[in-house]
Amino acid sequence: TNGVEIIDVTDPAKPIKSGAFCAGCSVGTITINSHYAYVSRFSDNTFFILDITNPIVPVIMGQLQTAPIDKININGNYALLSGLSGVDVADITNPASPTIISSFYGGRDTQVAGLFVQPPYAYVANNSANLRSLDIFDFSKPSAPVRVGRYFLKDYLYDVWVNGNYAYLAASSGLYVMDISRPASPAAAGYLDEKLILGAVTHQGKYIYLVTGSGGRFEILEFKPGNKPHQLRVNRLYLRFH
Repeated sequence: TNGVEIIDVTDPAKPIKSGAFCAGCSVGTITINSHYAYVSRFSDNTFFILDITNPIVPVIMGQLQTAPIDKININGNYALLSGLSGVDVADITNPASPTIISSFYGGRDTQVAGLFVQPPYAYVANNSANLRSLDIFDFSKPSAPVRVGRYFLKDYLYDVWVNGNYAYLAASSGLYVMDISRPASPAAAGYLDEKLILGAVTHQGKYIYLVTGSGGRFEILEFKPGNKPHQLRVNRLYLRFH
Protein backbone atom coordinates (compact mmCIF):
# COMPACT_ATOMS: atom_id res chain seq x y z
CA THR A 1 0.00 0.00 0.00
CA ASN A 2 3.03 2.30 0.18
CA GLY A 3 4.34 1.86 -3.35
CA VAL A 4 7.93 0.86 -4.06
CA GLU A 5 10.82 1.95 -1.86
CA ILE A 6 14.45 1.48 -2.93
CA ILE A 7 16.81 0.72 -0.08
CA ASP A 8 20.58 1.14 -0.19
CA VAL A 9 22.07 -1.90 1.62
CA THR A 10 25.72 -1.13 0.92
CA ASP A 11 26.11 -1.27 4.68
CA PRO A 12 23.75 -4.07 5.80
CA ALA A 13 23.83 -2.74 9.36
CA LYS A 14 22.55 0.65 8.22
CA PRO A 15 20.05 0.32 5.35
CA ILE A 16 19.09 3.68 3.89
CA LYS A 17 16.07 4.63 1.77
CA SER A 18 17.46 6.03 -1.48
CA GLY A 19 14.46 6.25 -3.80
CA ALA A 20 10.75 5.57 -4.22
CA PHE A 21 8.06 5.03 -6.82
CA CYS A 22 4.30 5.53 -6.65
CA ALA A 23 4.08 6.50 -2.97
CA GLY A 24 0.77 5.42 -1.48
CA CYS A 25 0.02 2.98 -4.31
CA SER A 26 -1.07 -0.60 -3.80
CA VAL A 27 1.76 -2.55 -5.44
CA GLY A 28 1.20 -6.24 -6.12
CA THR A 29 4.58 -7.63 -7.10
CA ILE A 30 7.97 -6.51 -8.37
CA THR A 31 10.77 -8.22 -10.32
CA ILE A 32 14.25 -6.87 -11.03
CA ASN A 33 16.18 -7.74 -14.19
CA SER A 34 19.38 -5.89 -15.08
CA HIS A 35 18.73 -2.16 -14.65
CA TYR A 36 14.95 -2.48 -14.98
CA ALA A 37 12.25 -3.00 -12.36
CA TYR A 38 8.95 -4.53 -13.43
CA VAL A 39 6.05 -3.55 -11.18
CA SER A 40 2.32 -4.33 -11.01
CA ARG A 41 -0.09 -1.85 -9.44
CA PHE A 42 -3.29 -3.36 -8.03
CA SER A 43 -5.46 -0.25 -7.94
CA ASP A 44 -5.82 -0.01 -11.72
CA ASN A 45 -4.10 -3.21 -12.97
CA THR A 46 -1.15 -1.39 -14.52
CA PHE A 47 2.18 -2.99 -15.39
CA PHE A 48 5.15 -0.61 -15.21
CA ILE A 49 8.70 -0.85 -16.51
CA LEU A 50 11.09 1.34 -14.51
CA ASP A 51 14.65 2.27 -15.37
CA ILE A 52 16.53 2.07 -12.06
CA THR A 53 19.98 2.89 -13.42
CA ASN A 54 19.84 5.79 -10.98
CA PRO A 55 18.06 4.20 -8.00
CA ILE A 56 17.57 7.59 -6.37
CA VAL A 57 15.31 8.66 -9.24
CA PRO A 58 13.58 5.65 -10.91
CA VAL A 59 12.14 6.57 -14.31
CA ILE A 60 8.97 5.14 -15.88
CA MET A 61 9.96 3.78 -19.29
CA GLY A 62 6.65 2.20 -20.24
CA GLN A 63 3.34 0.92 -18.91
CA LEU A 64 0.51 -1.36 -19.90
CA GLN A 65 -3.05 -2.08 -18.74
CA THR A 66 -3.42 -5.74 -17.84
CA ALA A 67 -5.53 -8.26 -15.98
CA PRO A 68 -4.70 -8.49 -12.23
CA ILE A 69 -1.08 -9.67 -11.80
CA ASP A 70 0.24 -11.81 -8.94
CA LYS A 71 3.62 -12.78 -10.38
CA ILE A 72 6.02 -11.39 -12.99
CA ASN A 73 8.56 -13.63 -14.74
CA ILE A 74 11.11 -12.17 -17.15
CA ASN A 75 12.48 -14.37 -19.91
CA GLY A 76 14.66 -12.53 -22.38
CA ASN A 77 12.55 -9.97 -24.24
CA TYR A 78 9.31 -11.25 -22.73
CA ALA A 79 7.46 -10.69 -19.46
CA LEU A 80 5.07 -13.42 -18.33
CA LEU A 81 2.33 -11.84 -16.23
CA SER A 82 0.34 -14.37 -14.23
CA GLY A 83 -2.70 -14.14 -11.98
CA LEU A 84 -6.38 -15.05 -11.69
CA SER A 85 -6.89 -14.70 -15.44
CA GLY A 86 -4.07 -16.99 -16.49
CA VAL A 87 -0.78 -15.89 -18.05
CA ASP A 88 -0.33 -13.00 -20.45
CA VAL A 89 2.89 -12.69 -22.44
CA ALA A 90 4.17 -9.15 -22.99
CA ASP A 91 6.85 -8.26 -25.51
CA ILE A 92 9.22 -5.89 -23.68
CA THR A 93 11.83 -5.60 -26.43
CA ASN A 94 11.07 -1.88 -26.43
CA PRO A 95 10.63 -0.95 -22.75
CA ALA A 96 8.82 2.23 -23.77
CA SER A 97 6.09 0.27 -25.50
CA PRO A 98 5.32 -3.14 -23.89
CA THR A 99 2.67 -5.12 -25.78
CA ILE A 100 0.60 -8.20 -24.92
CA ILE A 101 1.18 -10.74 -27.69
CA SER A 102 -0.37 -13.95 -26.35
CA SER A 103 -2.03 -15.76 -23.45
CA PHE A 104 -1.51 -19.24 -22.04
CA TYR A 105 -5.15 -19.84 -21.19
CA GLY A 106 -7.04 -17.55 -23.53
CA GLY A 107 -8.35 -15.34 -20.74
CA ARG A 108 -10.34 -18.10 -19.05
CA ASP A 109 -10.70 -18.10 -15.27
CA THR A 110 -7.43 -19.74 -14.25
CA GLN A 111 -5.61 -19.08 -11.00
CA VAL A 112 -1.90 -19.37 -11.63
CA ALA A 113 -0.09 -20.09 -8.37
CA GLY A 114 3.39 -20.37 -9.80
CA LEU A 115 5.25 -20.21 -13.07
CA PHE A 116 8.78 -21.20 -14.06
CA VAL A 117 10.43 -20.89 -17.47
CA GLN A 118 13.13 -23.33 -18.51
CA PRO A 119 13.41 -22.82 -22.28
CA PRO A 120 11.83 -23.97 -24.44
CA TYR A 121 9.12 -24.81 -21.90
CA ALA A 122 7.08 -22.91 -19.32
CA TYR A 123 5.72 -24.76 -16.27
CA VAL A 124 2.54 -23.56 -14.56
CA ALA A 125 1.08 -24.52 -11.17
CA ASN A 126 -2.62 -24.19 -12.00
CA ASN A 127 -5.45 -23.83 -9.46
CA SER A 128 -8.50 -23.52 -11.71
CA ALA A 129 -11.94 -24.16 -10.20
CA ASN A 130 -12.16 -27.85 -9.25
CA LEU A 131 -8.87 -28.51 -11.02
CA ARG A 132 -5.28 -28.60 -9.80
CA SER A 133 -2.54 -29.38 -12.28
CA LEU A 134 1.00 -28.94 -13.47
CA ASP A 135 0.67 -27.60 -17.01
CA ILE A 136 3.61 -27.64 -19.43
CA PHE A 137 3.66 -25.22 -22.36
CA ASP A 138 5.95 -25.10 -25.37
CA PHE A 139 7.18 -21.50 -25.17
CA SER A 140 9.58 -21.65 -28.13
CA LYS A 141 7.23 -19.28 -29.98
CA PRO A 142 6.15 -16.72 -27.35
CA SER A 143 3.41 -15.32 -29.59
CA ALA A 144 1.74 -18.74 -29.69
CA PRO A 145 2.44 -20.88 -26.57
CA VAL A 146 0.98 -24.40 -26.78
CA ARG A 147 0.16 -26.72 -23.89
CA VAL A 148 1.94 -30.00 -24.50
CA GLY A 149 1.53 -31.79 -21.17
CA ARG A 150 -0.56 -31.84 -17.98
CA TYR A 151 -0.55 -33.74 -14.70
CA PHE A 152 -3.55 -33.54 -12.34
CA LEU A 153 -3.14 -33.27 -8.56
CA LYS A 154 -5.63 -33.21 -5.71
CA ASP A 155 -3.96 -30.58 -3.53
CA TYR A 156 -4.01 -26.80 -3.72
CA LEU A 157 -0.77 -25.58 -5.30
CA TYR A 158 1.41 -22.67 -4.20
CA ASP A 159 4.47 -22.59 -6.42
CA VAL A 160 6.64 -24.48 -8.90
CA TRP A 161 10.39 -24.64 -9.48
CA VAL A 162 12.18 -26.61 -12.19
CA ASN A 163 15.69 -28.02 -12.31
CA GLY A 164 16.72 -30.17 -15.24
CA ASN A 165 14.28 -33.07 -15.68
CA TYR A 166 12.42 -32.46 -12.42
CA ALA A 167 9.69 -30.03 -11.34
CA TYR A 168 9.07 -29.34 -7.65
CA LEU A 169 5.53 -28.35 -6.67
CA ALA A 170 4.74 -26.78 -3.30
CA ALA A 171 1.24 -27.93 -2.35
CA SER A 172 -1.12 -27.80 0.63
CA SER A 173 -0.08 -31.27 1.81
CA GLY A 174 3.60 -31.36 0.91
CA LEU A 175 6.16 -31.21 -1.88
CA TYR A 176 5.55 -33.08 -5.13
CA VAL A 177 8.48 -34.00 -7.37
CA MET A 178 7.58 -34.54 -11.02
CA ASP A 179 9.63 -36.20 -13.75
CA ILE A 180 9.33 -33.86 -16.76
CA SER A 181 11.91 -35.55 -18.99
CA ARG A 182 9.01 -36.21 -21.38
CA PRO A 183 7.02 -32.94 -21.36
CA ALA A 184 4.01 -34.56 -23.01
CA SER A 185 3.79 -37.15 -20.21
CA PRO A 186 4.89 -35.70 -16.85
CA ALA A 187 4.94 -38.34 -14.11
CA ALA A 188 5.15 -38.40 -10.31
CA ALA A 189 8.71 -39.09 -9.14
CA GLY A 190 8.59 -38.37 -5.41
CA TYR A 191 6.70 -36.77 -2.56
CA LEU A 192 7.55 -35.23 0.80
CA ASP A 193 4.74 -35.15 3.38
CA GLU A 194 5.10 -31.68 4.89
CA LYS A 195 1.90 -29.98 6.10
CA LEU A 196 1.23 -26.26 6.52
CA ILE A 197 3.19 -25.08 3.53
CA LEU A 198 2.99 -21.31 3.28
CA GLY A 199 4.07 -20.89 -0.28
CA ALA A 200 7.23 -20.31 -2.22
CA VAL A 201 9.70 -22.91 -3.33
CA THR A 202 13.05 -21.61 -4.54
CA HIS A 203 16.65 -22.68 -4.88
CA GLN A 204 20.27 -21.80 -4.39
CA GLY A 205 22.81 -23.95 -6.15
CA LYS A 206 21.86 -27.61 -5.68
CA TYR A 207 19.53 -26.93 -2.75
CA ILE A 208 15.80 -26.27 -2.66
CA TYR A 209 14.15 -24.16 0.03
CA LEU A 210 10.50 -24.54 0.99
CA VAL A 211 8.78 -22.24 3.47
CA THR A 212 6.28 -23.77 5.91
CA GLY A 213 4.61 -22.57 9.07
CA SER A 214 3.40 -24.10 12.32
CA GLY A 215 2.50 -22.62 15.67
CA GLY A 216 3.55 -19.11 14.75
CA ARG A 217 6.91 -20.27 13.43
CA PHE A 218 8.35 -20.24 9.96
CA GLU A 219 10.06 -23.50 9.19
CA ILE A 220 12.56 -23.35 6.35
CA LEU A 221 13.20 -26.77 4.87
CA GLU A 222 16.41 -27.29 2.96
CA PHE A 223 16.29 -30.18 0.52
CA LYS A 224 19.53 -31.69 -0.67
CA PRO A 225 18.96 -34.15 -3.52
CA GLY A 226 20.47 -37.59 -3.01
CA ASN A 227 21.75 -39.83 -5.78
CA LYS A 228 18.56 -39.06 -7.68
CA PRO A 229 16.80 -35.68 -7.57
CA HIS A 230 13.60 -37.21 -6.19
CA GLN A 231 15.40 -38.69 -3.17
CA LEU A 232 15.34 -35.84 -0.68
CA ARG A 233 17.23 -35.41 2.56
CA VAL A 234 15.69 -32.86 4.89
CA ASN A 235 17.36 -30.40 7.23
CA ARG A 236 15.18 -28.06 9.27
CA LEU A 237 15.85 -24.57 10.54
CA TYR A 238 13.26 -22.90 12.76
CA LEU A 239 12.85 -19.14 12.86
CA ARG A 240 10.53 -17.09 15.04
CA PHE A 241 9.58 -13.53 14.19
CA HIS A 242 8.97 -11.21 17.14
